[in-house]
Amino acid sequence: EEDKKKGIGKALINEVFKVQKGILSLEVRASNENAIRFYEKLGFIKVVKRRNYYSNKEDAILMIKE
Repeated sequence: EEDKKKGIGKALINEVFKVQKGILSLEVRASNENAIRFYEKLGFIKVVKRRNYYSNKEDAILMIKE
């Protein structure tokens, strides 16, 4: 909870984007609504659902940011 308030995740993503240039992509568990909202606030968009992506057969959402 402490890290959420400090903005560490947001700062990390922004730094990676500065260095990476171009398109960033990531997969997030389809059930992780908090993470999906977080990434959308950072400018990521949902691209496709990857069925049975994780070892427990849970789906993932592929998200990208240009």
